[in-house]
Amino acid sequence: MNLTAGQERAAQRATWRGTVPDDPAVRALAAELTRVQLERVRSRWFRVLAAGLLVVEVTSLVLHVLDGDRWTQTVLPAAGAVLFGSFLLWPRRLHQRLEALSGAVPETDPPRGSSTASD
Repeated sequence: MNLTAGQERAAQRATWRGTVPDDPAVRALAAELTRVQLERVRSRWFRVLAAGLLVVEVTSLVLHVLDGDRWTQTVLPAAGAVLFGSFLLWPRRLHQRLEALSGAVPETDPPRGSSTASD
């Protein structure tokens, strides 16, 4: 697509927040960028990273029980919980944004917990 730098920035912004762009070219680019991000989030490496964060969280909780250090009691568990929670919610958020940008949900892999017409 032949978009200006401003249109490309608007498309990148639209993948995360704000209203759906009125310009069809910007909206199409934003939908494509969101689709690529969603594919990355559903990749094996993303799941490995999420599992790694879970290991860090469990380790920090064990250290919290075994050690009286203030760092392990507050900062590590809180940071781990926030990161792990965001990794769980990110795919759903991207899917909802893609739905808003494209006007239709992709046929493959609907978000977990959503109901379908056959339910």
